[in-house]
Amino acid sequence: MPRLSRGLTTASSRFLTLALLLIGCSAFRGVRAQAASSIVLDNIDTITTGYNPALGINKFPGMEGTVSGGYVWLQYLSTLNSSYPIKLYDLAVSGATTDNAIVNNTSDDFNTQTATFSQYFAAPNGQALVTNQTRWDPARTLFTVWMGINDIGRAYQNNQNLTDLIPAIFDQWNRNFAALYAGGARNFLVLGIPPTDQTPLVQSIPSAIPLFAAWVGQYNGQIASYANSLPSLFPGTSVSIFDTQPFFRALLDSPRSYGFVDTTTYCADYSVVQDMPNLTLPQCAWPMAEYVWWNSYHPTWAVHRLLANVIAESLTSTTPPAPSTSSSSSLSSTTFPSRSLSIPTTSPTATASATKTEGASGSVGVGGGTGRPKSGAQRRGGGGAVWALVGAVGVAVAIW
Repeated sequence: MPRLSRGLTTASSRFLTLALLLIGCSAFRGVRAQAASSIVLDNIDTITTGYNPALGINKFPGMEGTVSGGYVWLQYLSTLNSSYPIKLYDLAVSGATTDNAIVNNTSDDFNTQTATFSQYFAAPNGQALVTNQTRWDPARTLFTVWMGINDIGRAYQNNQNLTDLIPAIFDQWNRNFAALYAGGARNFLVLGIPPTDQTPLVQSIPSAIPLFAAWVGQYNGQIASYANSLPSLFPGTSVSIFDTQPFFRALLDSPRSYGFVDTTTYCADYSVVQDMPNLTLPQCAWPMAEYVWWNSYHPTWAVHRLLANVIAESLTSTTPPAPSTSSSSSLSSTTFPSRSLSIPTTSPTATASATKTEGASGSVGVGGGTGRPKSGAQRRGGGGAVWALVGAVGVAVAIW
């Protein structure tokens, strides 16, 4: 089957000057096997070294700090249209959970990231606003939330029962959304949890697979329920829900349709490379871009690039992306993928997946982020994105 084009079509003019602020966990930041029966999690999202507003409001890293071998979806999303670049602010932290007091962890959690947003970006008295380092309009700023991957992974690692923790986790979600709302957030994109049970790491531990799958399903159900309640909880909000399951299932079930070859393994020699996305090593079976997985828990930059385009399509259209009729293109291309990829954006098993709930404020936009260093020797990663994003465990803010 011919590969789908990875060339980018011009994004909608709705993407004007989006400034993105991200809070969350990084993009498939890192679960790694420690022993045959145990998992050591770091994160599953984006950038390991990166944005820290204390070091400069507008200083943002490139691909050198990611866990994808190249850029991550938030970076791609923020550059979909060169005529209308999105300014990216990423507060996401690698390995972050919703609340470290609920799921035992040490990374800056959703609570801490939200507090950082309040300190620097909340209207009207955030430090970056008071000092005129940035400006953002609530009607043109997207807050993206991709949180929960590490709630699941860390709960497993800690021998905690996620089912028992869910009520407390989403009580804390509500407190953090209330803080974002109080700081001016009105437009939200909430992403669901991907099938982490299909990662090479979890697949290497058979006993973990059914538990991860069950917890991911349970968490996604809670995300859908809570996200759909936001317009009634916080008047004037607009919410879009993006189900990541169909996207990843499509890639894993029909990889060659999207330019990939390997969906089950990764080459360890690529997993130590951060800024050479077109790399081909003789000791690896395939070029980096033809692997779905960059390491045992994080997807490659090529997956991130596709994800950015599908998310953009879901936010700018009321219909799913149409099948592509493009001919194959080189996997080493550095261009973006087509926004007409035939990857589904709805799932028959997901509740309220890939649906859009419009609040009084109207349209929804997108943005993204990549992360920042953790304290000490630890490192942070990016999360999800909306105009302001609360990521795969985190929050990001995008302003256009």
